[in-house]
This record gives sequence, structure tokens and C-alpha cells, in this order.
Amino acid sequence: INLLGQKIAGAKGRRYLILMEDLAEFSPGDQFEGADPEACARVLEQFAPAHRAFWGSPNLDEKFWLLPMDIDSRMRQGMYRRVLPHYLAEVDESLAPYVRWLGEHHAALTDTLTEEAPTTLIHCDLRLDNICFDGERCAYLDWQLIRSGPAAYDVAYFLSSALDPSADAAIEDAILHRYFDALAAPDYPFETFFRDYQRGLLLTLTALMPTPDIDIDAGRGQEMMARWRARLAARLARVDVNTLL
Repeated sequence: INLLGQKIAGAKGRRYLILMEDLAEFSPGDQFEGADPEACARVLEQFAPAHRAFWGSPNLDEKFWLLPMDIDSRMRQGMYRRVLPHYLAEVDESLAPYVRWLGEHHAALTDTLTEEAPTTLIHCDLRLDNICFDGERCAYLDWQLIRSGPAAYDVAYFLSSALDPSADAAIEDAILHRYFDALAAPDYPFETFFRDYQRGLLLTLTALMPTPDIDIDAGRGQEMMARWRARLAARLARVDVNTLL
């Protein structure tokens, strides 16, 4: 795929511009430590305009390099099923029912989310290690996984990785409302967004599945994944999977 992309890009004779910004005054986020509810809300609130700028834009279809989120949903379900026994051996009972459910419904859930939710430009790896802070301002890094897809997936991915498990439903809802108000998307009620957000939480399990081709270091890496799973389990606790398909 990379070679084909290079060939297509070369044949078009286009020229490219690298735009660089000095972020020396910013401090990097730390996914290991997580973030308090105010910081989580600020990250999503400031990212909402990026989602809004490309909301339902036909220009997304014109970018040959911008893949839709669901392009490999069947392949991902196959990968997920292959690692499912090992995955279940790694997680505790708070996550195990959701891990099992996704093993049967991964492709269907991806297709349902991407077909029903409005399409926009999504980061696909929105987490604290890819965000820098300067007081109230946020800068967003590492756009190599960029896709077209539902904004709610970015929201679910971020909150599942950053918000402490002790945060209750009221805190979670307050953060979601701040993002939703900043998004100000037309014809997209909060109830619909919240359902899409819960679908995104389930799909985030795919990002946390064990993969034989990637070694996670025994120090910060493995502990960070354990914390991410605990944070995700807390967000999934009130998700009824029977309402998502």
C-alpha cells in the first residue's frame, strides 16, 4: 500500500509543504498519569473545531490518501478473533464481557457506527502522549493514523485513555456536553452523539488488544496499557451492548 501510494503521488507531480511550529513553551501530556476532568474537557473542547471544520465535507472523498475508518473492519475482526483467547487471559472480569462481545460484533459495530454517524476528519490516536499543553492551550501531535470517520470515536478513544476510573457518570457527562457544545454540529442531537460515543468505547478495545508483532516494554508501556484498560472499564460500566447495533 505504501509503495502504491508513493507511485500515485509521484505520478501526480504534486509538490508538498511541511509546516512546522515551535512548541518549546508547551509541556507534553502524560498518558501514564492521566488527566483531571477539567483538562480532559479542555482537550476535547479545543479539538471540537477540527471535527466541525470537516463535518460531512465532500472534500474528504477527494483525498486519495485519506482512508475511511471502516476500510479494514473485516480484517480487523479476523485479527481480533485470533488474539481473543490471549486477550481474555490478560483482562479482568470488568472488561472480559465486552472483549467477548466485540469478538462477535466487531465488524458489525464498526459498520453501524461509520454508516450512521456523520463523517469528518478524525485523529484516530487522540491521547495525552500526543498532546502538549501551554496553560489553557492544547497542541495536537502525531497525525499519522488520520482517517475519515465519526468524531465520537476520537472522543471515546481519548476519554477512555485519560479520565480516572473514579470519575462518575456525572463528571463524564459534563465533559461530553462541553465537547458537544463546542462542536455545534447541525442535525446531530446529544442522544445520538452519546450512543456513537458508547460505540466508540467498545471499538477502543481493538487498540488495546495484544498483538504478536508489537512488543510493549515491561516498564511504562505495560503499566500504561493496564491503566488504560482500567479507565476504559470504568467508562464501559454503564454501556448496554444490546442497544448499540
